[in-house]
Amino acid sequence: MDRLQQVQNNLARVVLQASLSESVTVLRQELHWLSVRQRVVFELTMLTFKMKNFRQLAYLSSLLHEYQPIRRLRSSAADFLHQPLPTTTWVIR
Repeated sequence: MDRLQQVQNNLARVVLQASLSESVTVLRQELHWLSVRQRVVFELTMLTFKMKNFRQLAYLSSLLHEYQPIRRLRSSAADFLHQPLPTTTWVIR
């Protein structure tokens, strides 16, 4: 991620023709760009939102399920997701 962030920072400097002394954060804000890490979180959040609310991305909805605790908890009303453990079958010959 650090290498991608460096590339994005250099690209922001090139696009705005800024010097090396200028703050990259300000340059990205001027371009309305998110940092690489923020962009990854945003994309994952949007994919999860679409999967949950619009039943899109069926190939992903099979990987995530709503979390159902065994007993009633204070957090039972929260919308948590979990990734079920993979089921494998072993063939013994």
